[in-house]
Amino acid sequence: MNDKGNNGGISRRTVLKAAGAAAAASIIQAPFVHAATRELRLLNDQTTAESIKALKDAAALYEKERGIKVIVDSVPSEELYPRILAGIRGGKPYDLSTIIFVAHTPTVFCSCWA
Repeated sequence: MNDKGNNGGISRRTVLKAAGAAAAASIIQAPFVHAATRELRLLNDQTTAESIKALKDAAALYEKERGIKVIVDSVPSEELYPRILAGIRGGKPYDLSTIIFVAHTPTVFCSCWA
């Protein structure tokens, strides 16, 4: 029995394979659609009142527009790495953080003295 139709030699099986491949590709291309994340955690080291207010306002706007809650934790710079590690160990790591990298300054000084 021949399953080729009158459509130029394309079989039903070929059409089904192509449709299945297209469906799989669309799932791979957009895995974020299937994620259930409705919350983002931000660790902030900018502890001035203006910085905290600006981030909280931006978080509220993002939640209003996207429906994703943003939790902003503000800590002094010396508490960033312990807080990041505690989040990882606790199974709830931060999604975003504003980390200072103090090696930028010594790198500049070291390259000047070399």
